[in-house]
Amino acid sequence: MSYETNMIKIMRLINNRILENLSSLININLEVKSGYKNAAEMVSDKNLKEIFVIYIQKIAEDINELKKLEKDLSNNKKMINHKQKEFPFQVFSADEISVLRKCANMEEKLIKEYETILNGELPGNIKEILSKQYNRLREVRIHMRSLEDQY
Repeated sequence: MSYETNMIKIMRLINNRILENLSSLININLEVKSGYKNAAEMVSDKNLKEIFVIYIQKIAEDINELKKLEKDLSNNKKMINHKQKEFPFQVFSADEISVLRKCANMEEKLIKEYETILNGELPGNIKEILSKQYNRLREVRIHMRSLEDQY
């Protein structure tokens, strides 16, 4: 096998791994978006509802950005259809603190996924986008912790 053939195989493996990582992030982001939607419907506090709506919009932007990366990386050859998976948003009570704690669990899951992927090898442009999303998610988590303290 020639050097070029080996390099092509290696690049395909790398691209496939990156595509798998992007797909994983998209799926978890879709779950979190679903969770925020459920949270917004469950709480009675108007301000908290508005915060969840803002987070739904931000996470939708992240999902669209991830899907664009995925599409670009696959050279538009295969369109990946991500199904909206519902986040299992079961709380014993719809009080604000219970809902916020459930949101904390889903945010932590997403943060860990970003950390795992960011610790791997990524092209600079993808790492930059994922880092930006990760940092924004950490800011959301800090904000949500402060909200938990208020309730």
